[in-house]
Amino acid sequence: MSKIQARTFNKNGLKKARQFLDNKEEPNLINWIFDPEYSNKIENRNLEVDTDFQFSNKYELGKYLVENFGDITEEDLYQDSGFWTWICFLYLEQLVERKRNGAPIYRKHWNYMLTPKGHKSSLAYRHRIFAWYYAFLNYGDKSKLFLSDEEPFAQGDTIEQLLSTNWALTQHFDLFYDLYFDEKTGRAKKGSLNQVPTKDSKKTKGKYAGSGKMRRLLKVLQQIDTVYITHKLSKEDIKEIIGDEFKDNFDK
Repeated sequence: MSKIQARTFNKNGLKKARQFLDNKEEPNLINWIFDPEYSNKIENRNLEVDTDFQFSNKYELGKYLVENFGDITEEDLYQDSGFWTWICFLYLEQLVERKRNGAPIYRKHWNYMLTPKGHKSSLAYRHRIFAWYYAFLNYGDKSKLFLSDEEPFAQGDTIEQLLSTNWALTQHFDLFYDLYFDEKTGRAKKGSLNQVPTKDSKKTKGKYAGSGKMRRLLKVLQQIDTVYITHKLSKEDIKEIIGDEFKDNFDK
């Protein structure tokens, strides 16, 4: 175990981080993140991280960071791109998948560099570290619902769909968890994110592929929100309203 004080990238560090990703450099060759030319100490704050911390999925990483940092939502660091990008680069080697020849596979830069504001809205939910800190801080062990089938490399559709739809999480997280969490696998039920059926969709065993799934529930909740004040309804009340389409998920 090797504990150190967390740092934050300065402008030079963020620029170098972007170049590093664009050039698809080796994620295990990043000692420069400790260089004062690229990162700064965090003044008046004791935020320790273990450089040797190992995790098998991002739920474990989110839990670790919440336990170490506590709740920093009221601090400037909370959506500080330099801070969360530095943390991501500290653990980058564990977050990057590799090809058969050993070459690293990088996703879009916003997966590793916190982007609070994108072209239209925040892309923070895509960040490999911040999104999981946020998820565990707000939902604890239930944040396992967001785990992907390609941990720890891929972010997964569940976290992207729900974290990008803030109203759904803040008002209806327990409903989504109750309907779609699989206790056996410790993550969302297989097929929970099938596409919403369209007018051209074909039925299988009397049902459309996306019927009763998360994406469909998001649309249904938007529809019934025009009639009911859904955030004042109980989970059981909403189950009654959404109807038979979702009843297969009522009992785990």
